[in-house]
Amino acid sequence: MNRFYELVRISEGHPTALTWSEFREYIGKIPQYDDHITYRLECVRISDTLPLCTSVQQARVQQAFELLNIYERFGLEPFVPVRMTFPSFSQIIFPPLVEKRTDGRQIVLDGMHRLFAAQAKAYSHLHLLTLTGAEAPLPSIPVRWETVKVVEPILPVAAKMLSYDPTAFTKPYTETFNAESWWTGR
Repeated sequence: MNRFYELVRISEGHPTALTWSEFREYIGKIPQYDDHITYRLECVRISDTLPLCTSVQQARVQQAFELLNIYERFGLEPFVPVRMTFPSFSQIIFPPLVEKRTDGRQIVLDGMHRLFAAQAKAYSHLHLLTLTGAEAPLPSIPVRWETVKVVEPILPVAAKMLSYDPTAFTKPYTETFNAESWWTGR
């Protein structure tokens, strides 16, 4: 689980939308987003996306509901990029991340719990960060949203992905997201 969720009560955050320039600056810090990859902030129909996991954890879905409530309370469109400010630090929150593949599929790489919660609240479209040009091997077979189940325990990755391939499961941006400079925006 991301350190962000371990350290804060999401409901105490105050979001401020990032400008496109600020957003590009932050995304430029992520090593995997190099020059051959195109990324855009787009409004995408959730049902057109495919998650890689067959389950979502109940506690993380609840956190996603809290985050949605904050966006709504502050009049922000879910999930535009924001700086979430707390008493002792701030955190950049990116939109869910979707890779647009050359075969037309839109694969959810990050933000599955947020998308699951948004669908449960009857959102049909959301602002997502879409990537094109990566075409790396997927760590599992994508599934349809209607097959995703809510589970209470945290399952091992291999238990929640179909035909899991650990060699294809890389998240270099996790190190960037968890870096202190990323959290504070310094």
